[in-house]
Amino acid sequence: MKKIILLITISLLFSVKAYADNHLILIQCKDDRPELAFLQPIYEINLETKKVKVGYAEMVVSRNTTETELILVKSNPVMAEILTINRNTGKYISKKRFFSTTGNKEDEKKITETGICVKIEKAF
Repeated sequence: MKKIILLITISLLFSVKAYADNHLILIQCKDDRPELAFLQPIYEINLETKKVKVGYAEMVVSRNTTETELILVKSNPVMAEILTINRNTGKYISKKRFFSTTGNKEDEKKITETGICVKIEKAF
């Protein structure tokens, strides 16, 4: 009886470890414009902590995220970005707003980019 309990306990420990990274998602996105095809950032999304790493930059998962859309947000004194990824198709829309140094709203620049994201798996 002790051996059976020991085996069950050990198997549960290993199964918990196997499913521990379910809250981590790795995706790689590619812009639709051919001149930016070489830029393919990898987003490491932690759904548990709501934090996203993109190289050295950081973003957060918006609380407006739904089952069909993943919304990532980044803001600093220079710019704000909202990246909306369709979870079914992988298509994304990135809306960037660069703030004016003069504080004049007419001097602000807005850029919209589109592309496709694919989920990637870790090698090990």
